[in-house]
Amino acid sequence: MDLQPHEKIIKTVYRATIVYFWGFFFGLILILAACVFIVPLIRFGWWGQIIFGLAVLTGILVGLRTLVKAFGNRLVITNQRLIIGRRQGLFKEYVLKISYERLKSVDIAVKGLVATIFRLGSLVLNLVDSGSPLVFSSVRQASQIQELIIQLKSSEQGINWQEMDDYQLIDLARKIRDRLGRDVLRRIVDEPS
Repeated sequence: MDLQPHEKIIKTVYRATIVYFWGFFFGLILILAACVFIVPLIRFGWWGQIIFGLAVLTGILVGLRTLVKAFGNRLVITNQRLIIGRRQGLFKEYVLKISYERLKSVDIAVKGLVATIFRLGSLVLNLVDSGSPLVFSSVRQASQIQELIIQLKSSEQGINWQEMDDYQLIDLARKIRDRLGRDVLRRIVDEPS
C-alpha cells in the first residue's frame, strides 16, 4: 500500500470472520470427505487416486481463496484518507482511496439475522461527488469505527475555536503540552505577541 508523506495508518478494519464460514466449511468438508473415502477410492486404482487428489486440491484451493478474500477485503483508516481494498478472487482486487473532503457522511446499517446476532454492522459511506453510497459490510464494532472516521473528518476540516467550550480548550492545551513538551510550550507562552 502506498502511503503519502506524513500519512499514518490509524486502524485497519477487516470483515468479520463469520462471513467467511461457508467457504472454510466447504473446503474442510471436501478434504475430510476425501480422507474418509480414501480406502474405497484407492480400490478404483488410478481413477480413485485422481479423484482423491482432485478433492483434496479443490478443498485446499477453496480454503485458500476464502483466506485471501478474508484478508484482502479491508478498510484502512489513515490520518488523511480512507483506503478500501476489495478482493474479488485470487487475482482480482480493487483499491479505492477516499479523502476526507469527499466524505459527506458515515452511516451504519444492521440488516439480517446473522448481523443482529453477531453484532455486525455495515458502514455506509456517502460521498459528495457520488449518488450511490459505498458500503463496507460485516464490521464488528461499527459504531466505534464510525466515530473514529467522523473525528478524523472533523480534524481534517480544522478546529473551530469559537464553538469549543472551556473544557475542550483545556483538554486541547494539555494535548499540545504533552506533544510539544512543557519547555517549548512555556517559550511559546512567554513570547511577546
